[in-house]
Amino acid sequence: MIDTPALPTRTMIVAPQTLRRIAGDLKPASVSPMRRASRATRRRFAACAPLDDDVHVTMLSRVLWVGLGGMAGSVARHLLSGLLTKTIGLAFPFGTLAVNLIGSLLLGVIMAIAVHTTSLSPGAQLGLTAGVMGGFTTYSTFNFETLRLLEERAWALAGLYVGATLLGCLAVGWLGWQGTAWLLAKGR
Repeated sequence: MIDTPALPTRTMIVAPQTLRRIAGDLKPASVSPMRRASRATRRRFAACAPLDDDVHVTMLSRVLWVGLGGMAGSVARHLLSGLLTKTIGLAFPFGTLAVNLIGSLLLGVIMAIAVHTTSLSPGAQLGLTAGVMGGFTTYSTFNFETLRLLEERAWALAGLYVGATLLGCLAVGWLGWQGTAWLLAKGR
């Protein structure tokens, strides 16, 4: 066993000006410089240092809800988009249009249920919206396919695709929201 010498302990005296610089803000003179530094340090590290173990569990459960939902949504998008591409062909990006339309409709339904009822827990709501619908819908593929159509000088198809996606997603999202809200109100 190696014997290491004990390190000397020292008391450090810090000038009030240094504490003010560390704290980053000047408080009235009635508050001591040590207390200012303490408050500033607490503020700086509040987001990083959880107060108890429940904070870790809550954050972990949120991450898991979103991650598992995203995985399910991405797999569903891949399967549906692939099926439509095989069935209809590649002339027009029907697969991406379909998943974005379906995703917008379902997001409207989910949000209406979340807002008008208490049947979805915050974790389930997060998992379904940011997770499943976030993984299912895709702006990046829509963007790439639009640019590909423009590169091929298929101006009409590109315009049709952009219009169908933007107006269609807004319309079905609104229908999902309003239709679900109406059904929920009717069922009460």
